[in-house]
Amino acid sequence: MPITLGEKVESREWSNTQITLVYVLTGTSSDLTAQAVLLSSTAESYGDFIRQTPIDMTAVFVDTATDDGIWECTVRYVKKENATASEIGSQTVAYDTTGGTQHVTQSLQTVGKYPSGTAPDYQGAVGVNRQGGSLSVEGVDVGVATFHFTVTRVFAAGEQPSMGVIHSLTYKTNGAEFTVVDTQRGDSITLAAGECLFLGAGAAGGIRSDGGVEIAFHFDALPNKTGLSVGGIGGIDKKGFEYLWAAYEEKESGTRLVKQPFAAYVEKVYEEGDFAALTLLSELEA
Repeated sequence: MPITLGEKVESREWSNTQITLVYVLTGTSSDLTAQAVLLSSTAESYGDFIRQTPIDMTAVFVDTATDDGIWECTVRYVKKENATASEIGSQTVAYDTTGGTQHVTQSLQTVGKYPSGTAPDYQGAVGVNRQGGSLSVEGVDVGVATFHFTVTRVFAAGEQPSMGVIHSLTYKTNGAEFTVVDTQRGDSITLAAGECLFLGAGAAGGIRSDGGVEIAFHFDALPNKTGLSVGGIGGIDKKGFEYLWAAYEEKESGTRLVKQPFAAYVEKVYEEGDFAALTLLSELEA
């Protein structure tokens, strides 16, 4: 599917210090590919203004199965005298908590069933349907809080992690506690083992005039959970990127057959890795 880039109608917002251009990029599910296309397709300068990096991108739609996607991209140009390049050794963290969806087959709680005296109890199973003589649990798509963050660090030439290290850790979870700091704002995020998934990294540009190499590292985060319940099954613990699913069976409830969970399983679906090899800053330097 070809990648296309078009400027939006409401683009080209001007002020005395900044010009903002807004684009829509389609045809890829990869944020790294989208970023590379955007950087190669937009000018480094705009009159007396120069392009700021990193560039803001928001996923409007992503389908990894067909490698398709829609990205809204904001490119800002600032006055040259106002542009301050990040120093070698600096590190910034950009984050986005706008939503995703998850398919669930169990509710947190059944808050009502009607008629109250005769409606069967499905133990929280959502969307139980009868087709012929069998029952199925269809579930429902719900919005979930997703935490995407990008860590951009400027390395001295030769001090950046190798492409082999980055490749080996892509789509692995953190095997130990993982902390990164933002040297500009002075804040940080710490994630327990299993709460962070490394999505890969990309060079944010070529080698700079000062010899620095700027690399953007992309992550997703989900909290570990303890004491979860599925129907009447309690005491379930899972790490952020482990997968919890339930097995169902048919039981008699009065004069009806109902579908209820009888077992719950927590599956490890990602390998673990040592994120220390990415050599990102975990504390502010004195």
